[in-house]
Amino acid sequence: MTAPGVCSRPRGRPACAGLIQRLLSDQVSERLRAAQGVLHLKAKYGARA
Repeated sequence: MTAPGVCSRPRGRPACAGLIQRLLSDQVSERLRAAQGVLHLKAKYGARA
């Protein structure tokens, strides 16, 4: 499991940070898994354009 601070401070591209903020802005318990998936993709493939 990812540390809680990672979700509150997404690094990299502003679009990624914006997506995480939108996912976690409402219905957090339902969208947390999706946000973790986005962070996992960034970790796997990096923050390239």
